[in-house]
Order: sequence, then C-alpha cells, then structure tokens
Amino acid sequence: MNAVSFSRLYPDLLFPGRSQREPGGASGGGASEVVDSMNPLSWRRAGRLIRSTAPDAVVAAYWSPALAPALGAVCRHSGVPAIGVVHNASPHESMPFSGPLTRWFLRSCRAVVVLSEGVADDVRALGFAGPVEVTPHPAYDVEDRPPPAAASRAALGLPPTGPVLLFFGLVRAYKGVDLLVEAMPRILAAHPDATLLIAGEWYADAASTRARIGELDLSDRVRLEDRYLPSSELATVFSAADLVVQPYRSATQSGVLQLAASHGVPCVVTDVGGLADPVRKHGAGVVVAPGDPDALAAGVGEALAPGRLEVLAKGALGMADAHGWDAFCETLETLIHRTTT
Repeated sequence: MNAVSFSRLYPDLLFPGRSQREPGGASGGGASEVVDSMNPLSWRRAGRLIRSTAPDAVVAAYWSPALAPALGAVCRHSGVPAIGVVHNASPHESMPFSGPLTRWFLRSCRAVVVLSEGVADDVRALGFAGPVEVTPHPAYDVEDRPPPAAASRAALGLPPTGPVLLFFGLVRAYKGVDLLVEAMPRILAAHPDATLLIAGEWYADAASTRARIGELDLSDRVRLEDRYLPSSELATVFSAADLVVQPYRSATQSGVLQLAASHGVPCVVTDVGGLADPVRKHGAGVVVAPGDPDALAAGVGEALAPGRLEVLAKGALGMADAHGWDAFCETLETLIHRTTT
C-alpha cells in the first residue's frame, strides 16, 4: 500500500490556526507529500504517482469542501476506482458552495464509507447513488502502560487532587466550549476542587472566553492549554483526566470520543449527531441535552457521583474494544472488492 498526502492543506490566509503540521514531524506520516490544495498541477502529478504504483483502488479521506477540488481531481487522475472515506459531508460551519464542492468530490467515487448514519444521510441527500457503508469510527492504539495520573497532572501543572474535566481538540464555535465555561460555577458548587483543562488550538475567539472566565472568577479552576497537542502528549493529557466533556452544539461523529474511550476515560456528551448512541450502548458516559449549561453541570455531577466513574470507565474501554479496526477494514476491503471486480 502506498500513501499520498498534502504538501499544503490550506492557504495561510484562510487557515484559522497557527500550524498545519504535526509538531515535531511531517504531516504525512511517511506519505509522499505531493498534493498542494491550491495547485492543480500537483493534483495531476499526484494522480500519475498513484497510477504508477498500479493499485486496485484509491482510498480518499474527505472532511472539508475546501479540499474537494484537489481530492476529486487526484481520484480522477489516478485512473482507478476511488473509495471515499467521508468524515463530514456537510461542514460544521457555513462555507460558500459547500454542496457543489462535495458533489464534485463524490462524483469521483465509486463507493463511500461513512462513520455515522447522519453522514450517510447527508451523502445520499447530495445525490450520491453508489454504495454507502456505515462503520463506527475506529478506536485508537494507546500505550499499554499509561503514565500515572499523578505524574501526568504534575507535568501539566494541574492540582494533584480533585476531579479533572477535559475538553480536548481544536476549539471551534460548534463545539460549545463557551457552554462548558458557563456550566463551571454550577459544577464547582457541587465539586469545589474540580479543574477544567481546555487542551487544544483555538480556531474560535479565545479572547471572549478568557474574559468570561475572569468574569465568573474561574481563573484558578480553568486551565487553557492553547496549542495543538501532538500524539506524543496524548497519554499524558488523558491519564490526567477523570472525565472528558464534549458540549457540542452539532456533530457527525467524534475522534475525541474514541480517543477518550481508548484511554479508558468516560465522557459527558450532548445528544447530537453520532455522539450519544455509542455512549449509551456501551455505558461509556452520560448523555445530556445540547445547548444547556445546566444540563452539562448535571451530567458532570452524575458522572462524578460516588462509584460512578469506575463503572463508566469500564464502559469506555468496552466501547474501544468494540470499535476496533477490524470492522472498518472489513468494510473497506469489501467495498474495494465490489468496485474492482
């Protein structure tokens, strides 16, 4: 198997973050970084490179309409059937021409794999008539022996005692971190030694959230780690946490949910998209209504009730076991076989 990746994802003028590469390493993970999303000549070169390896099919990961022209062109230039792995068929935030751009990509695909029923519905609503298969977002491989919680908290400058709540990942408006900040006074009323760690690079307005933290007198109970955390730090961050909170206003599915499960950390999630079903099915956390700080605080309180975290942590590990890579790979291999024979 050969991998082709991007040399540039987004032009700097349009990119909301500070870096488009994994800190300390290349973005492609050993792949040939030849696709420049802004250079059509590179799309042709990438297609020729793929074709030169004589593959049976090309598998293209899709998550943003901004990348549709490049990904669709590469698939077409490869000269072999394309399978799309579609994380989001509709962008989380408004984007001009998102529908036509996604349709352009989908027309380059013979079949599509999606990670939730909601995305399957979106793909079909966009007119895709080929096979669409749904398989859960796979869990992640993690260290067999994670660092002790005390050592992780010390490394992150967190209090050694009291529950640690974690919001993890890129901070964007639809993820509702502002709702979690509003819920913190209610959470602290029941658990005055709780700490919230917001760990991830901000793609939203951090200044207003910082100001609100000050207004609510939360500066000593809310910690902002405003940067992209590389994979080498994930074990430390998740072992320091007792509970991951995902106060999303909207969602399709979530890699963060699977990261938490893989580390045995239960979640409080809102009932949006594909977040709630696996949590309920496996007893991996608590599901609350979206858009409601009171509901968030109540959900955190339920998870932190005596003896409850231990039960939910077992459910999280059970969810990770159930969402291994075997089902995903089997689905993908079946689609490749169907489209190439």
